[in-house]
Amino acid sequence: MADLDGDGILEVVVATSLGFIYVLEAKGEVREGFPVTMAEIQGQVGIADINDDGQLELIAADNRHNIAAFSSKGKELWERHMSGFSTQGPTLGDINGDGIVDVVLATSSGHIWAMNGKNGDSLPNFPVKLGGEIMAPPLILAMGNAGQGPTGLPVRHVVVPSHDGYLNVVDGSSGCTFKYDIGEKAYSMVLADDVTGNGQMDLIVSTMNGNIINLGTEVPYDAMKSWTSREVGNNNVEMRDGRQGIVVTPEYRSHRDNVGATMMMGFEIVDTRPVKGFGKGKATYKVKISVGGNTVLFTKTYDAPGKYLEELPCPARRQYSTVYVQMVNELGQHFEDKVAMSFNMRFYRALKWVLVIPFLAMTGVIVFIKEMDAVLPL
Repeated sequence: MADLDGDGILEVVVATSLGFIYVLEAKGEVREGFPVTMAEIQGQVGIADINDDGQLELIAADNRHNIAAFSSKGKELWERHMSGFSTQGPTLGDINGDGIVDVVLATSSGHIWAMNGKNGDSLPNFPVKLGGEIMAPPLILAMGNAGQGPTGLPVRHVVVPSHDGYLNVVDGSSGCTFKYDIGEKAYSMVLADDVTGNGQMDLIVSTMNGNIINLGTEVPYDAMKSWTSREVGNNNVEMRDGRQGIVVTPEYRSHRDNVGATMMMGFEIVDTRPVKGFGKGKATYKVKISVGGNTVLFTKTYDAPGKYLEELPCPARRQYSTVYVQMVNELGQHFEDKVAMSFNMRFYRALKWVLVIPFLAMTGVIVFIKEMDAVLPL
């Protein structure tokens, strides 16, 4: 779902096994210029601004080894032929540090393809051949000392399991590959987050044997790099390459108990897109903060990225919960961060001692009096 025409209403993009890509208006009508036709499509359609024109494009791959990009009006922008086909669709983000969005796919032939989003050309040193067929979508993550690209942006890695039992980490610039033997096949995307709470990113691999493997890294945790699910939030594809998003500021990330009528929340809106707002240069950021994703505490629309500190009402009910900080931009793209908090837990603990301490004191007095009665003669 995304706002393809800037009217503030989301459209629905659907690809079918007959190779049709539909764009449905909010009331269900097929949008003019659609459907467009390819061969059978198994994976999701990617939706992002891949050519920096301030508008969203659609990217899809079919089972005849083709990948194509279309404008929001259904015009084909480019098409390329690949080795193998992608069962899961593309992952989008800048992997070689040149500031241009890349389209990254893993194929059934065991290749990692990476293409320039503006023209579809293969990146230098790609495709990369791995040891077995690949059925999982690739993860994009800066794994460490990969260096910088031509524009000074960090080079990122493509992390994906192959069906020869290895987890592969591919450098987005050189194509050099590191392999880690997990001994099992995996069909789902590798996820990345700080699972152990040590301040570093972990890689979570779920296998077709029913195992979940957690691999530690030395990569410092960064909420903008975290992939807690393939679809982060309610979009089908979200770029996590630092270009755009919302993050809770570090001083408000640690768990804390909130007591009283209000609480403070700090967050940062990040947006380094070269062109915004349907090519008009104007962007909007609708921020919503909620408890558990349901109880809304705060909503506000901002017109510029930056750091913000806001005062929110504090839930009165005693609870542990997750606070979601969500942002929707002018294109209808959804970004989110979340932190664990508690509300009024310490207050109730303190109230317990208010009741217990007088009871203990009175018990001590009674025991003392009885002991004195036993010692003193009648």
